[in-house]
Amino acid sequence: MRYFVDESPKDDVAIGTEVQFIENYIALEKIRIRHEMVVFFEKNFNSDLRIPPMLLMTFVENIFKHGIDKSSEQNLIGISLVQQGDYLF
Repeated sequence: MRYFVDESPKDDVAIGTEVQFIENYIALEKIRIRHEMVVFFEKNFNSDLRIPPMLLMTFVENIFKHGIDKSSEQNLIGISLVQQGDYLF
């Protein structure tokens, strides 16, 4: 909540700050969802990169809202955040 309140009014934030928020959110979801879950988070980007705050959060939230089989004993999640030149994939 603090990240949202403090950072969302800004035009941009360091990508490392955004990634840390995402990692915290993933940790929280692992606690909330009772079934086994394996998360792979590939990160390969220039740490000087700045992006709009909360830009990536919608995608990660959707993984846990629509991409998890809550009846399954194990879920595998792959997240990739890779910078190639001027593009972030």
